[in-house]
This record gives sequence, structure tokens and C-alpha cells, in this order.
Amino acid sequence: MFNKKIPLGSANFQRDLILTIMRTKVDNFGECSNIPAGIFRGTEIFASDNVIYAIHGGQRMRFEELPSKEKRQFLDEYLMDKEGQRFIRDSFGIVGFESGFKKWLFCKFGSLDGNPDMVDGKVTPDVYNSACGRTDCPGRGKFCGVGAGLKGYEVDTLREVMAGRTMNEVADRLCVSVATVKSRVEKLKERHAVTNVVALAVMAAELGG
Repeated sequence: MFNKKIPLGSANFQRDLILTIMRTKVDNFGECSNIPAGIFRGTEIFASDNVIYAIHGGQRMRFEELPSKEKRQFLDEYLMDKEGQRFIRDSFGIVGFESGFKKWLFCKFGSLDGNPDMVDGKVTPDVYNSACGRTDCPGRGKFCGVGAGLKGYEVDTLREVMAGRTMNEVADRLCVSVATVKSRVEKLKERHAVTNVVALAVMAAELGG
């Protein structure tokens, strides 16, 4: 599906990208990859307008409204994450327990995606937190989004690529050289085992970018 070569600056890039993403989601429908987690199984945590929500048992609710057992699982994970608590305190100046826990939930589970954050008592943070707009955060790829391992400048580059901009346009907008943009794109393609820019953009879309 990704063998067709489409120039980054092509006028048809955005259209073909959208169609590719749509086909990918249709092809994977049987796996429920395009259905938010928590609808059929598990618990999904996500953030919207600085409020932490959950989808559990097919219903949306505020995190505080989750059954006690589910809330306790996330709380226990937070209490064990001493490094995460220290990062929140040192990076954001948050020292209160409740506000620190809320920030931890946002950073670790803020993205609404198709993979439950908790299933059968096992808590799994988001691969990439698309709810956070900060690409300069020192925790990007270290504290949050560890699975994707995306640094801030890589997130910036992917967003520009997904917008269908040319290499020169991306370089101008990010204030870097064209060679730097090309290097970033090639490294991202290699790391995520994709062969072209369209496949890279689809990967970013699946992560919530």
C-alpha cells in the first residue's frame, strides 16, 4: 500500500495521505483499531481542556467517577513512579499530591487512542501523548511517550510533514536547514521501519500526531 512514491511537495500529497489513512483504518476495522479504547474492554484515560476523563465499560466519565478499584490501580502506579514524581516536581514546580497525580495522569495517559491504558489490572502508558502541545518539554520521549521515543524537534518535523509541506517549507518554518529536515525524516523512517513519507505520516497519525 505504501509503495507508491509521492513527492513531499506534491499538490496531491494531502489528498493521497488522507485516503491512505482512511484505507488503513478500514482495513483494520476488524481489529477495532479505530474505536477508542474502553468501549469494549479495559479503561482509557484521556485529557480534554485540562480535565482528566476516562472511558470505562463503554461510558465516558471524569476520572474521579471511575470505580474505586480502577482508580486505585492508577494511584498505585503513581506512588511507585518516584522518578515521575520527581520530574513533575522539578520541571513544573508541582508539589501538591492531588495536583501532581493529575499532572502525571495527563503526561502519561493524556491521549485518546485505541489502546486501553489499563486491562485486567495492567497499566500501560500511552506510546505518544498527543494531548500535550509542548514540543520543548524535557520529558518528551523520556517521561511521556517513551514507547515512541519522539523528541520535541521530531514531533515538530512530523507535524509539518503531515501538513504536506515541502522540505524547503518545513526548513523555513522550523528555522533549520533543508539538510537537517531531510536527515530527521530519514532517521524517523529508519527507526519506524517505513519506506516513504506517506507511511511515516500514517504512523504519526496512528500515534495521535
